[in-house]
Amino acid sequence: MFTAVEGIFLLLKTIFKWFGANDDKMKWLAKAADELHAKGWAREKIIMDLDEMQNDRLEKQVRALMVEKKSQLEPMRLSAQSYEVPEIIDVDVDMKTQGKYLTKSGNARGLVVHYTAGRMENGDKDAINTVKSMAKRGLGCLVMSSTGKIFKSKDQGLNEVAWHAGKSSWKGKTGISRYCMGMEICCPGKLDENGKAWFGTVYNNSRDVKAEANRKAGKYAKFSPEQEKSLIDFCLWQLDVNPEFDIDWICGHDEIAPARKSDPGGSLNWAMPAFRWIIKDKFSKGI
Repeated sequence: MFTAVEGIFLLLKTIFKWFGANDDKMKWLAKAADELHAKGWAREKIIMDLDEMQNDRLEKQVRALMVEKKSQLEPMRLSAQSYEVPEIIDVDVDMKTQGKYLTKSGNARGLVVHYTAGRMENGDKDAINTVKSMAKRGLGCLVMSSTGKIFKSKDQGLNEVAWHAGKSSWKGKTGISRYCMGMEICCPGKLDENGKAWFGTVYNNSRDVKAEANRKAGKYAKFSPEQEKSLIDFCLWQLDVNPEFDIDWICGHDEIAPARKSDPGGSLNWAMPAFRWIIKDKFSKGI
């Protein structure tokens, strides 16, 4: 037999799920969940139910905002407090671009997150060297240093394609370099079990992750806090100024080429699906 609290919780959970729940209703459910947990209900199941409802509510809100955003001739402006405009610095190196993106506007639909699998301890120098090295190989990416500053070839506009993703697919499309910008984040990435990078340096600022979503199990050097903040700011900035930009097209290299890539993996503090939820949450609150 259900108690009164249990019955009301189950009934309202169903009603709110189908007809919507505001913050006050969600707070009531959370309080009821605490009472039920005290009575022996499995907390994980309760939290899962509440998280699912929150996610459904946020998803509907964000998708509505995205539809409105793309229907406007001008970008939908976020509040000035929502993000800091990223610092993007041109590097004096030549690189051939590949035309406009395969989108209606010619602008990028999203962003592929990479790590460089190289050094990060030399600050901006590491990023500049990566831009130059990639250009020599006909590759082009935005490259973020450990300071959070972003560098690019002087020839590459943000609406111009450059190769970075290789053989890849996402949401029914292939050759994702023609749809998304790439962001190489200076970081050694995946390490051996002793924390050693492929080039021999041991990194103590690392984390062990289990296989989850895009992540392959193992030890990874962490992105710096400045890098993670800059990555979030860059995504919010693109949502602000680029009507084509779509949160669901912010993806990891290990999502679009899972058989051969492991970046960003555990170097990013969140698995990519969770990172997209963070951007969705910040976007929905910034409008």
